[in-house]
Amino acid sequence: MPTIVVFHNSSLVGCLVAAALRLHFTARHLKIIVVEALETSLTRQPYCGISTISNGKLHHREFMQRALLQGVLARSVTYLDSIHISECSASRHPEFPNAQHIFRARVGSPNQFFALVYHPQELLRSLRSSLLQDPSVTFLSVVDPSSVGSIHADCYIIFTPGENNNKRDNLDMAAHSSLCSVELVQRHRRAQMPPMLWLPSFKAATQMFDAIFTSAISPTSKGVNVDIHAINLNIDENKFASRYDLNHGLKACDYVLQLVDSLATSLGLVSVHL
Repeated sequence: MPTIVVFHNSSLVGCLVAAALRLHFTARHLKIIVVEALETSLTRQPYCGISTISNGKLHHREFMQRALLQGVLARSVTYLDSIHISECSASRHPEFPNAQHIFRARVGSPNQFFALVYHPQELLRSLRSSLLQDPSVTFLSVVDPSSVGSIHADCYIIFTPGENNNKRDNLDMAAHSSLCSVELVQRHRRAQMPPMLWLPSFKAATQMFDAIFTSAISPTSKGVNVDIHAINLNIDENKFASRYDLNHGLKACDYVLQLVDSLATSLGLVSVHL
């Protein structure tokens, strides 16, 4: 049985990739070790919103939709089938007095949506709960990421932290100053949600690009090393996107599945067609 090690500084992306691998390949042909770095950020994350329109570009789009968005993550996301963003004179939330926009949306269904609202920590809890119930998945925490190579495995999927450059934004602070008031409509009933970060607008305002992944595959005496880089995100942007942006995680999953598909024969993996 081949063993794949998955390491990412963000537990959310690491667990997303592990779930995608677990659901894409048959359990009897694969063991997964999720290596987690000890979290050092204490910043409280807000609810986040994303558009899923661009997901049509994913190579494994149908699989992502069915296995992740409509499957393991279904209880942790709110599906939206229409949205409207408008300016408002004052915030309805005392904890965020400087809100400038209100986000109104109609709740959709797993079969009809083009946007999602979620809390990153709820996504992580759902993923961990699902993976912990699977005997083919193991979790391991490390202090030093360089120790990942000492784990016995056939394939090591390691995400690097990002590029160094002169752009140093405090993205967590910027995010909390960009929250929208949220009003959801479901069956003619309106309900207020906690303030939300609408990521498409935030990324446009901070000039943060979507990740473009590249990789270097190298055989070793132990197995195959797959080092993955997000070439157009600096370290801070990559860390932020990995902790907040579900689309970033889905894109990482899609990229990993394409790589592992190309290695499936040599690793002895069999894919499942959902």
